[in-house]
Amino acid sequence: MEYIHCVRRTARGESQSGNALLFLRPEELGFLRYLKHARVPLQEYAFNWNRIAYVQNQLENLVTKNYFLQIAAKAAFKACVRAYKSHHMKKVYDVSNLDLKTVAK
Repeated sequence: MEYIHCVRRTARGESQSGNALLFLRPEELGFLRYLKHARVPLQEYAFNWNRIAYVQNQLENLVTKNYFLQIAAKAAFKACVRAYKSHHMKKVYDVSNLDLKTVAK
C-alpha cells in the first residue's frame, strides 16, 4: 500500500487520486499482481526498444564525461540495491535475482 499511498499523496489538494508511470524489470512483474489485488487501474504502454537503447548510450556517454554525474550514478546504484535488500516483498524484489552489471548500466 505504500506505493499506492505515495501516488495519492502527489495529487494532494486536487482529487485524492493520482497517476504514476511505473517501469518494471522483467523480474518485477509480480508487483502487478499486488496492484491488481489492490484494485489499482492499470494501463500498459508499449515503446520502441531501439529508442531506449539510443537513450541508454547517450546517458552512458554523458555520465562518463561528467564527474558529478558519476558520483550521483554510483549513489543511485547503491540506493537501488539497498532498497531491493530491504524491500518487504521478497518474492518480487529479491536482490539475488538481480544482474548487478545490468542494473549498474
